[in-house]
Amino acid sequence: MEIVELHAEAPIYAATTIATSHGHLVYFTPPYHPTLQPIELIWGRVKGDIARRPAKSASDLVGRVVAGLEEHGDAWLSVYRHVQEKEDEYVALAAANAE
Repeated sequence: MEIVELHAEAPIYAATTIATSHGHLVYFTPPYHPTLQPIELIWGRVKGDIARRPAKSASDLVGRVVAGLEEHGDAWLSVYRHVQEKEDEYVALAAANAE
């Protein structure tokens, strides 16, 4: 199985094709690395709110998730900027290691 994985071609994603055709670079973040995933940081806040006040039913849970996402809607910009800072740190570290 490892031999097949070693020789398998990397997938070509439509989003990557479109972005590169317009002069953008596309970076893929490592899986399970929430520091680089803004949605994970927002989701962590929502889950924390729900954990502090557990839902009593499935419909209550859905309502709390929706309310939590709406409540933390203003946090997206700060979370995105935080992720950008982390990305810049990793890029600088990679550049320093490449020298």
